[in-house]
Amino acid sequence: MSGDGQTDGMSIDSNPALDDDGDGVANGQDNCPQKSNANQANEDMDTRGDVCDPCPISPVVDDDNDGDGDGVGNGCDPEPTAQNRMEVFEGFANNAAPTGVTFVPASSWSFPGGFARVTAGTSRSWLMWPAPSSGNAPHELVMAKLTVDQITNGVPVTGVGIAQRFDANAGEGIVCWMGQTDTTVMRGIKVWFTQDTFSGNFGGGAYFQNQTATLALTRAGGQGMYNCVDLQTNVSANTSFTFTNSYSGLFLHNASATYQWVMIISRPQ
Repeated sequence: MSGDGQTDGMSIDSNPALDDDGDGVANGQDNCPQKSNANQANEDMDTRGDVCDPCPISPVVDDDNDGDGDGVGNGCDPEPTAQNRMEVFEGFANNAAPTGVTFVPASSWSFPGGFARVTAGTSRSWLMWPAPSSGNAPHELVMAKLTVDQITNGVPVTGVGIAQRFDANAGEGIVCWMGQTDTTVMRGIKVWFTQDTFSGNFGGGAYFQNQTATLALTRAGGQGMYNCVDLQTNVSANTSFTFTNSYSGLFLHNASATYQWVMIISRPQ
């Protein structure tokens, strides 16, 4: 139990010699003794493994506190007084594609050493999770930490980022990213269509090769209001657009990048 009474996969009452969750790791050595996690993945290197960590991207103890009792720690909760749900946290610790994702083209993606990496040379690449278990939620946050490995010069549009309301077949949706056109460097939000056209409000800020960024794309309500933030620079942009697609995840165009983790949080109402 956590300090506010939430079941979180930790237990101080377990016999340390037993293996309560049956993952092959004895309770005394298991960073989530009540939730199976044979790989013991622990992105933020605190005392909790990813599968039982209320805020798996921060080692700060207070960030794991869950003031509203929804299972999402205060440090990760986009709405600390509303009932949100941690739908996905993926740190790519298994060195393989996560279960249940759609990734295109498969030949461009690799998962070495706890990262997801995609190489340039294709027009568009994506790795997407289907609609959250709570349904096609009107409120959603997608966050990812990434490093820009290569931007392909001499093409009309190139960049790396994250996406919501994405059509995993047609390759279109709402994209929050950093990149460039032929003449402009940018961070911002795009409405991306099959024909590679886009619209929306763009944030400023210089782009640098090998830059690491944490991007956050928030959808508030069912009216298609989106906000894109680069948390390293606080550059932000927003747009309003209606899409009924339901996938969320990672998106690139004519670029290479390494993703460290991705987190998806939703609220049904």
